[in-house]
Amino acid sequence: MKRLIIFAWAIAFSFAMSAQTKQFTDSIVVGDVAPEVISKDTLGVEYKLSDYRGHWVLLDFWASWCGDCRREIPTVKAIAKEHPELVVYGYSLDRTAEAWRNALRKYAFSWINVSDVKGWNLHASPFGIRWIPTTFLIDPSGVVRAVALNETDLKAQVDSLLKNK
Repeated sequence: MKRLIIFAWAIAFSFAMSAQTKQFTDSIVVGDVAPEVISKDTLGVEYKLSDYRGHWVLLDFWASWCGDCRREIPTVKAIAKEHPELVVYGYSLDRTAEAWRNALRKYAFSWINVSDVKGWNLHASPFGIRWIPTTFLIDPSGVVRAVALNETDLKAQVDSLLKNK
């Protein structure tokens, strides 16, 4: 009976994740290998997503002008604090360096944050992003384990997946 309940939960979870994924992205789904992302921070230091293979990564596409993104920041901060083993990789879809830098100062991000300050760009395209914030939880082998969760679900999934690693 216990196995049946676990199996039913897994199927329900898969359908829920699939439905949620399609709402925010039309190309990357749970189980896909995350495409490469390469961009620079405000100091010009280049960061490659693939450099973090071997670690859990929370890839967060956001922008300073996005109200939903700003509301998500405290949740991402809480996750980063509770899971120091998790690499948080923020990618800003801002169109100007000034707006991006002002947001970084205002919200005091403590994680990697990169941008090419071109808005919806080539890095967002392989992920098929249609809405921000869009967040991907990527496992140490580079496989996407969760996509585009709301703040509550995001925290719950990160907690669940990282506690069971």
